Amino acid sequence: RIDRFIQILNKIRQTYSKDGAQKVIRARARPLLERFTRESFERFNLEYSDVKIDDDYNIAVAGPQGIRSIDQISGGERVALAIALRLAIARLLAGKVEALILDEPTTHLDEERRKELVSIMNSFFREGGRIIPQMIVITHHEELEEAADVIYNIRKVEGYSTVTSAEATQLIRQ
Repeated sequence: RIDRFIQILNKIRQTYSKDGAQKVIRARARPLLERFTRESFERFNLEYSDVKIDDDYNIAVAGPQGIRSIDQISGGERVALAIALRLAIARLLAGKVEALILDEPTTHLDEERRKELVSIMNSFFREGGRIIPQMIVITHHEELEEAADVIYNIRKVEGYSTVTSAEATQLIRQ
């Protein structure tokens, strides 16, 4: 009986392994993830025309210099691609993701790309309906306030993080 039980467990492991059900799920999700990532990435107005995700989920971008892997693009381009990928995953899981937290998503983004990020965030949370009910963004760049419903300004005072009196009231934009 133990041998039979071990055989059943091994069959279950194999069915749900990287080469079993996971492979089928990845194969079905990849084209949508690739498309959604491309759509968000294009909005950053970079020189790239396509995003490629292979079967092992390695990501590359296509541009004037051909196909380039992640380690061949600039820091700002990587950040834009990472944001596009996160938004694509959220879109793919729409209805299943309750919140998205972005900590300093503007690192390495120039002013133009930060504005594009605001535009993308606005479209994600206003124009096309709320794909994700809540997003928390931690940033030093005030441009992102344009996409916010509620803003909390936190300052470090005498070694402690506090909400300063002038900024203590949350700003709710209607």
